[in-house]
Amino acid sequence: MRYLIWLLPALTLGCAVLTEEQCQSGDWEAIGMFDGQNGRMPAYLERHEDTCRKYGITPDLEEWERGRQRGLTLYCTPTKAYEEGRRGASLTPVCPETARAQMQPAYLHGRRYFEIERELDQLDWEFEDLLDDLEDSHDRSLTSAMFVRFRLNDIRDRQRELLRQQALYASWPPP
Repeated sequence: MRYLIWLLPALTLGCAVLTEEQCQSGDWEAIGMFDGQNGRMPAYLERHEDTCRKYGITPDLEEWERGRQRGLTLYCTPTKAYEEGRRGASLTPVCPETARAQMQPAYLHGRRYFEIERELDQLDWEFEDLLDDLEDSHDRSLTSAMFVRFRLNDIRDRQRELLRQQALYASWPPP
C-alpha cells in the first residue's frame, strides 16, 4: 500500500525527474518499482542520481534495483506489451527471453491497432481535403469533380474496412 500512495504523485510526472521531496523520502524501492513498471533500464538510475545530488542525497542502488525488479514483473507481461504497441511505443529490452517470447505476439497485435488508427487519421485528413476541393470545384471541370467524388468513395470504403480490422485488434487477448 505504501508504494501505491507514493506512486500516485509520480504517475503524473511521466518521465520527469524526481522532486526534492521524492529524493528526500528515500523510498528507493518504490521509486525503482515505478521505474520497473515503466520498463526503465538500470542506467535510468543515473537520472535520479543527477537530480538528487542537487539536494545532497544519494539513491540507494540496492533498494532501487529490488523495486525495479518487482516493477518489471508488471512490465514484462503480454498485456503491457499490447498496451505499448497500441500506443505506438517500443518495448524496452529489459525482460527475460521467456517473457519476451510471450510478449511479442501481444505487442504486434497492439502495434497493428496503432497502425490502423494512424491510417484512419490520414484518411480523415485526406477526406477533409477532398471535401474542400469538391466545394471549390465549381471552378473546375466536371471530370475533376467526378474524380474527387470517386476518391471520396474509395476513402470511405477503406475506412470501413479498416474499422472492421481494428475491431479485431481492439483488445488482448484477441476474441
